[in-house]
Amino acid sequence: MKTRVSIVTGASSGIGRAIAEQFLSKGYAVIGNARSRDRLTDLEAWSKEAPGTFIPVTGDITDENTVTTLLDVCRNKFDVLPCIGVVNAGRGLSGSFTSSDPSKWEEMINLNILGAFRQFRMLAEAMTSNDAQDTDAPPPVTLWLLGLPLGPMFLLPILFMAQRSLPFMGQQKRLDESWVRLAYV
Repeated sequence: MKTRVSIVTGASSGIGRAIAEQFLSKGYAVIGNARSRDRLTDLEAWSKEAPGTFIPVTGDITDENTVTTLLDVCRNKFDVLPCIGVVNAGRGLSGSFTSSDPSKWEEMINLNILGAFRQFRMLAEAMTSNDAQDTDAPPPVTLWLLGLPLGPMFLLPILFMAQRSLPFMGQQKRLDESWVRLAYV
C-alpha cells in the first residue's frame, strides 16, 4: 500500500504544527505549508526523529500557485493524492473590532476566506477525482477546516458547499459519495 499523505496549511505553529507532528509521529507523510521558511525548517528538523516524511512548502496560501504547488508536490514525491487535508492557515488581528487596524482587514479576509476556499477547492477536487479512487492508493479520508478567526458566519458557505455538492468544472460530486468526510474543528 502506498504512503498516506496529508497536506497541512499553517503548519509552522500552533494547531497546524501540533497536527503535523501527530501525523508524522504516526508515519504519515506531511506536506506542510507556511509563509515562514525558518519555522518550517524547525518542523523539518523535528521530523527527522519521526517515522513520517516531512516536505516543507513555503508560500502564501492566498497565491493560487502555492495552492497548486501543494498538490503537485504530493503527486510528484509520493505518486498519490492526499488522504487528509487540514485547512488551517489563517490569522486574526490584535484588538477588538473597533480598535483593530482597518487597513489589515482585507488581508485577513483574503487569507481566512479566499485562502480557505482555494485550499478547500483544491483538496476537494483532488479527493473526489477519479485518480483518488485508484485501488492502490489509500482513500481520501477527511478535510479539516480548523477554527478560522472570523467564525461561523464565514464558514457557513464553506460547510454548506461541502456538505451538499461541489459544482466544479460543470460536474456535481457529493463528498459523501466520494469517501470524503468534512470536519469543522
